[in-house]
Amino acid sequence: MKKLIIFGVGGILLKDNSNPLVDILGLIGKSSKALALQEEYERRKEKGPWGLAQYAELYQGENREHLLLTATEYLSEQLRPDVQKTICVLKERDYLVGAMSSHPDFVMETLKDILNLDFSEGTNFEYSNGTTTGNLARELNRNTKCAVLEEVITHFGVKSV
Repeated sequence: MKKLIIFGVGGILLKDNSNPLVDILGLIGKSSKALALQEEYERRKEKGPWGLAQYAELYQGENREHLLLTATEYLSEQLRPDVQKTICVLKERDYLVGAMSSHPDFVMETLKDILNLDFSEGTNFEYSNGTTTGNLARELNRNTKCAVLEEVITHFGVKSV
């Protein structure tokens, strides 16, 4: 039976201090709003999940394909050295390898493609005609990760311990 390895994103797959959720907003011209929202998140984060719906609002009206291209450029620069090599070695040893984070779907899908992961899970934005609506289709946060992990385990038929 295969074993499952799940990586986090910030500070693990990506370099320290990289934050795709905020940084990509900066790359599409919304830096000041993103930084203000990040400051508010820092004040509230100890009380529980907050901010993903507000970030989704900042992404409203953005073309999904453009976000995927921007994420590809950003993530290619922010990957930790040798992370691709490590994942290849794990896969050669017959591990299922994935990533899980609250980052948006376009970030997680891009990571999956760049690193050849078996899966990735993140917060799903809502889209209409290829454009973000400003709403969330599914929020992945500290309170929902366990349920999503159980879905992954079931999907891949991994025996949980």
